[in-house]
Amino acid sequence: MITDVTRVTKKDVLRNWAIAEASSKRQWSSLRQRVSPATVEKLDRGQPDTLSGSEWENLEQLITQSRSPLLKGLLRLDVEWHRAELPVKDLNSLHMINWPPFIELAGSTRLVDLVAALEEGRMPPDHEEFALSLCRMQEHLDIERMVGNPILVSETSAVPYYLVEGYTRCCAMLLNLRRGTLLPIRRFPVFHGVGRALDKWHRNDDPGDL
Repeated sequence: MITDVTRVTKKDVLRNWAIAEASSKRQWSSLRQRVSPATVEKLDRGQPDTLSGSEWENLEQLITQSRSPLLKGLLRLDVEWHRAELPVKDLNSLHMINWPPFIELAGSTRLVDLVAALEEGRMPPDHEEFALSLCRMQEHLDIERMVGNPILVSETSAVPYYLVEGYTRCCAMLLNLRRGTLLPIRRFPVFHGVGRALDKWHRNDDPGDL
């Protein structure tokens, strides 16, 4: 179960998402054209702490627009956001959003079943960059240096948790955990949203960091 909960704002979650997108080669290659050169330089250098208030606001707006199919419904709901920690063992309890290429591999919607399919060499079509990113992350995974925290939502503080953003990182952790190569950690940081009306949210957009 999620622990060490600290209340945060929607703004904190959007900023976290922006940093995660900036660390993704696929996402950032298209999004960087929509922010100022100064912002690009700071993010490429891994210096988000030097961003100005207006730069953060522009990034929040950019993420809201670029992820509109996913966020439009979610942000309308009454969701209480927290910064928290998830035990590594609860990776097995994560469920996926309704992204068709993944659901076709794991109709249960469980992330662990997707990872089992990936272990068997099955990969969604047209996901070559995801495969390359996943391979790189498995080899160089360092949770303490992870850029951006995975984002989860659920109807209560208990499982099931739905993974909104952070698929490459969570799949890499699960693969390494199943192979016995994950460094000995007990939990890792996440953002967690709790909303009792989540059944009204369709969860059908492309996950953020693939």
